[in-house]
Order: sequence, then C-alpha cells, then structure tokens
Amino acid sequence: MKATPVKIILGIAAAVIVAFGFINFFVSINTPTRIPILISHPLAMLAMAYLLFQFIFPRMLYPSSPHNTSEGIDKVHLSGTELAIGLCGGSIGMLHFRGPLIRVRVFPGGLLIKPLLMPAAPILREEITVIQEKQQLLTSMIELIHTSKSIHSPLRLGFSKNSSVDAALLLLQDPILHDH
Repeated sequence: MKATPVKIILGIAAAVIVAFGFINFFVSINTPTRIPILISHPLAMLAMAYLLFQFIFPRMLYPSSPHNTSEGIDKVHLSGTELAIGLCGGSIGMLHFRGPLIRVRVFPGGLLIKPLLMPAAPILREEITVIQEKQQLLTSMIELIHTSKSIHSPLRLGFSKNSSVDAALLLLQDPILHDH
C-alpha cells in the first residue's frame, strides 16, 4: 500500500483539478468563465473520487504503516482451499459500508477483506481474538475483533445466518482447524 511515484503524481494532479474545479465553480456563480461548469465540475468530482478511494478511505481503513500485508495475504492463500467467498455491507473500524461493497474470502488460515476499489487486507487466524454474532437494529452481523496490523478493528460484516461465509467465519473459532 506504499504510494508509488505515479500514484503521488496522479494524486497531486487530482488535487489540482479539484481545486481548479471548485474555484471555477465559485467564480462562475458571479461571472461567466472560460471553462463551462459542465466540463470542470464533473472532472473535479472524478478527481475527488480518486483522492477518496486512493488516499483518504485507505487511511481510515488501514493503519498508517502497513505491516507485512503481502506476506499476510500469501500466508492466508497458502493455508488451504478457500472455504467461502461473499460480498456484504458492514463496517471496518469507523468506516461504514452500505450495500455489498466488502468482498470477504475465508480460508483455513484467516480471511481476506477487500473493500470496493481498495486493496485487500489479510487477517490471520491467530490474530482473531473474538468472532461473535450480533444483532444491530434489524441486521444480523458477525463481529471480528482482531490484532492485525493490516486493517482496523473491529470488523462487522452483514451476512445472513444461513450464508456459507457466516458458517465459515464461525468455523474459524473451531480449535480443530487451528492444528492444520
């Protein structure tokens, strides 16, 4: 999740486009401008979306210094066959996702969490401290409290009680799987 030079340059360009778009918008309120709002405003909104998904939201989801993310992803993949995969809503730390925007892949050695348009983060089985079912208003949730340095805790995932992901997540608590 380290910023590459291309990503930094694109981030700076996006920030300039956002600033220019808003300046153009506020100037155009009083006087006509050379660049129509129908061109500058959508560009500014696209640039803002890029900044949100590449810089701001990842800072809210992932700790500032990711710790062995690619190594953790490899460990989870190598732990065995994928037990379940699904899309859901929920929350990661303090950021809430409405609708199926979080992809969850469960393996014997842990799980991979991938929010829409953002990189995946591993949670190794040994980093999971609590997996419990919770009722939040009218929604059934699985809450995972963990010590992973790759993604913030707690993790709340909205799967139905009959889903394969729900069953696989609860299976991660089973001590028999810890020995494999």
